[in-house]
Amino acid sequence: MPTLRILYIECITTGTGVFWKENDAAFSKLLNDILGAQNRLLGTAGALTGLTPLSVLKDAINAAGDVWKQVTDLIDRLGLDGSDDFYISLSDQERQQKIWPAGDYFAFGDKNRRATPDLRIPYDTTKTVYFWERDSGSDDDILGSFSVISPELAGRKGEADAATGIFVGSKKENSLYYVVFSGGIALNSDGKPSPLGTSAAALSKPPVTGWEPLGGFLNSGPDVCSWSSGRLDVFARGGDNALWHKWFDGGWSDWESLGGILTSDPSAVSWANGRIDVFARGADNALWHKWFDGDWFEWESLGGELTFGPDVCSARSGHLDVYVRGSDNALWHRYFDEHGWSEWEPLGGILTSDPTAVSWGNNRIDVFARGGDNALWHRWFDGAWSNWESLGGSLSSSPDVCSARPGHLDVYVRGEDNALWHRYFDEHGWSNWESLGGFLTSDPTAVSWSNNRIDVFVRGGDFALYHKWFDGSWKP
Repeated sequence: MPTLRILYIECITTGTGVFWKENDAAFSKLLNDILGAQNRLLGTAGALTGLTPLSVLKDAINAAGDVWKQVTDLIDRLGLDGSDDFYISLSDQERQQKIWPAGDYFAFGDKNRRATPDLRIPYDTTKTVYFWERDSGSDDDILGSFSVISPELAGRKGEADAATGIFVGSKKENSLYYVVFSGGIALNSDGKPSPLGTSAAALSKPPVTGWEPLGGFLNSGPDVCSWSSGRLDVFARGGDNALWHKWFDGGWSDWESLGGILTSDPSAVSWANGRIDVFARGADNALWHKWFDGDWFEWESLGGELTFGPDVCSARSGHLDVYVRGSDNALWHRYFDEHGWSEWEPLGGILTSDPTAVSWGNNRIDVFARGGDNALWHRWFDGAWSNWESLGGSLSSSPDVCSARPGHLDVYVRGEDNALWHRYFDEHGWSNWESLGGFLTSDPTAVSWSNNRIDVFVRGGDFALYHKWFDGSWKP
């Protein structure tokens, strides 16, 4: 059964419910021009091989008569700076078959224009998704909708997992949203499959300052490792679900594909100069492994039935420790040493994210995960396993951890505001949480390649890779 995934939503204009004849007609015309320009672009763009970026749609719309500026001018003239108490359902009847968010609504407004629900909707042949504004004093209003057909029925099976960006809106409510989804082919208003661009590309200009953009199209969070001072290796799942790799060694390389079919974020570690081990969940839900030791070796299956993605660390040369969240939501562990691979062992807990692990010394491992209360939870091994401890916070992603020196830990998470948040441990104990800003659409990943140097990577609002580093102060 195909699964529709709604990855990203950007609010262009909130619904206003303004029914002044002149302005209502003006906005209706603008919406017609916008959607018409979109259809012309998508219908004639044989050369459009990537996900249709918001910037591309804007350019095409402006080429049709500077329409985007007219939208901006109308918004300014009407003072449309309200908010939408937004929710998603599978019904055209208010508050029926609601599927997102978990609470009553998501508040779109001037200070919150983007959401990354990663909502998964199984369907048979066609599916219509409705965007709603929740009203307390009147009936709820539909802000827009779109329909998809299964890629198999549309004769485009290879596009099942590729991403597509489209506009949806309501002329009645004067609302306009940009939506990125995968797992289906969008239907035009006449019920025919739309020839939308579907593979990797950027959605828009970089959404934040203070980060270095490194391009690419990431279908997962990134992961990073380092085998020596000044060397960084970044891995991510691409739009084709293969493993992609980019490295820094005096300068950034291009992206390269390392193949495979990943169904999770990858996890990578280096236990010696010139050695990298990468793990991920495969299409069969087993644990798969690929390594570099002067050259890349082929993928090997390590079996198992993973419900979620793995994480790996190394306490010493030739030793690997792999952690996953099991189907029981507990932490599970497997290790590799000179005797080969161990069996899986359960380590308890109630995890609501993938775990992350780091070693800062021989026989010392620290593991972190998000708990059932969305706080950060921690357990460590130094000859025996400790109990779980709560470190507070409110996480909207899996955490990641690195260690710059023995006895020091730096933990990074995406907060409820989709920014990067940081907390560290040293000889004085745990610090308070601090915000490092940004707009994240994935878990962060971090590594330290020397004392007082940390590199952090995230996926941004345009699904590209972004980088921030600390060497006494945060840069860039």
